[in-house]
Amino acid sequence: MVELDAAAIATLGASVLVLLGVIAKLGVTSRHRGAETERAKAEAEHARAETLSAYAAAGESTANAAHQMTVAAAAMVEPLRTDLAAARAETAGVKQQLEDHVTSDRAQKAARAKAYTAHAQWDQQVTDQLRQAGMDVADPPPLHEEG
Repeated sequence: MVELDAAAIATLGASVLVLLGVIAKLGVTSRHRGAETERAKAEAEHARAETLSAYAAAGESTANAAHQMTVAAAAMVEPLRTDLAAARAETAGVKQQLEDHVTSDRAQKAARAKAYTAHAQWDQQVTDQLRQAGMDVADPPPLHEEG
């Protein structure tokens, strides 16, 4: 198990804060899109009712009314498709950012662990040499807190 020093803990804390910010942003965006979708549904239903009323008042056939409604529905669906594609792209971007951050954090942790090991070996080597030279030297202190 790798022990973390203050800098590592600070980096990890900052990483967690960034991640929480991204998650919060996604939640707000999702709720906002949900409200927009509900409003769009209500507007579509209202438009459908108005269209049926207008065609019925004009004495149009059911087939013609259905055709006109299909055309209108297709026009309403296209912006929703665009919004969905944008949301998917944004989500993919955020996922990639998170993955990149996790990869970077792991690399930093591995580099710190390697540096700790090398430093501990050097400390012990110097201590051993000083003792061989006849000096009374205490054991080197740990590089990080035991936990």
